[in-house]
Amino acid sequence: MNPNKTRTLITRALLAGLALGAFALPAPASSHGIMGHMHVTGWAIENLPPGELRDMLNDPEVKNAALFGAAYTDSGYWPKGSMESQTRAYGEHTHWEPFIQDFVAWIRVNDPPPWTSIESKKRFGFMIGCASHGLQDEIFDSIFLDQVDFHDNGNQDIADPATDGFLSIDGHLRFMPTEYYPKETVLELYQTLNMGITEEVIRYGLDAMETLYVNPRSGYAVAAGFGRQHEAKLGWTRTHYFDPDVPGSIRSEIVPTMHYITALWGRVQGHSAAENPVLFQYPDDGRFLRSLDPADPASWVTIVTAAAAKANFVMPDWKLDDGTPIAFSKHGTHWGGPDQFARVMQLRPLEQLPAGRASTVTWSFNGPLINDEVSTASVTLPVETTCIEGSGACPIGCDARTGITTPDEVGAALGRPASCVAVEEGSGSGAEGSGAAAKKDDGGGCQTSKPASAWGALWFAAALLALRSARSTRRHQDAAAKG
Repeated sequence: MNPNKTRTLITRALLAGLALGAFALPAPASSHGIMGHMHVTGWAIENLPPGELRDMLNDPEVKNAALFGAAYTDSGYWPKGSMESQTRAYGEHTHWEPFIQDFVAWIRVNDPPPWTSIESKKRFGFMIGCASHGLQDEIFDSIFLDQVDFHDNGNQDIADPATDGFLSIDGHLRFMPTEYYPKETVLELYQTLNMGITEEVIRYGLDAMETLYVNPRSGYAVAAGFGRQHEAKLGWTRTHYFDPDVPGSIRSEIVPTMHYITALWGRVQGHSAAENPVLFQYPDDGRFLRSLDPADPASWVTIVTAAAAKANFVMPDWKLDDGTPIAFSKHGTHWGGPDQFARVMQLRPLEQLPAGRASTVTWSFNGPLINDEVSTASVTLPVETTCIEGSGACPIGCDARTGITTPDEVGAALGRPASCVAVEEGSGSGAEGSGAAAKKDDGGGCQTSKPASAWGALWFAAALLALRSARSTRRHQDAAAKG
């Protein structure tokens, strides 16, 4: 080989290694980490009610496509360099409902159900993964990040990797999909961006993400390392990131994701989303607003919609059980304004809430959804406020309904053997999120050993990325020489 070409390859390999810090984490637009997205999506699929949809998505190939779709959505944020603007463009676009609605429309025109081909089912699974990721971002960023800031003075830059790390440290990680994406379909859908998104651009994003993170060699270890790096700064987050009673937590995303998957299944079959536009409300029935203080994000009421709607066409009304109105401000998703389509809308009280009171919120829709329907539905849902401990005036009771509390139940509900969630000595029984990774593989897919250093794993991954970069350059040079 020409010495100059060899020197160029070596230089690029070194630069890839030196650029590790830039590759190590996605840019801040990504919400909680990829491990969390893959697992919330997987848990939602596994907890679907029995029927055709659950059977299809639990097929190993289709489920793999969904899990990889949940990772793929962030792939555009990983690279730096000549294609960075293009990879960020496709990654950002893939998150939000304009892309998902285009995907739904493409399926309805080009490959409508019922499906007999595994490729058709995998394409739908991939779309479900991308859609679930984007919804989880809207939920986490619109609710949980504000609580991280309120309690820990933390931000997205550390909350994103840290929550992935806590999942790894606590032994909850078990999914690691192999690469799949419906190349021709997504390239066609990306034409609306006018950014020249090609297979090479997507490959550039996927190589970085898969080499550094979404792989069985280093992914769990890298995540755990970031968890250890940040946990001292995130005490409240560490305790509540997996708490089902805390709106926006990773655990709390499972049920709305499950409902959203079901809604998308209806949308590809042409069912209306306008008649029942609200999928889920935080706090859900049986749980309470955790705070009475309007400055505390735990006092907010948030809904998730079946298809994105514009907040300025939704008129809510919040009243106590005796008809007394509660003053509030209305907000759309964390990422958009009232004139943009969003899957999340929120009410924030403007006054101290009364303790131990029942109330209702009526969500009156009178405008377009993103799927070209117009909803005029009115949905009334209950909201109950927590009581003040020791006040003696708590007709509803002080404790929110926790749901799953013991390690054995966590394992059963999340589809993992209980031995994957062992209580640490001295942590107290029944403390959710206190599990440690099992030390051996019991056939259930839990982590098999204590995660290694994040930076050691990342340097190993950077070496692999450098090798890939060199090989890719060599392939282009060989192709050019043959041409």
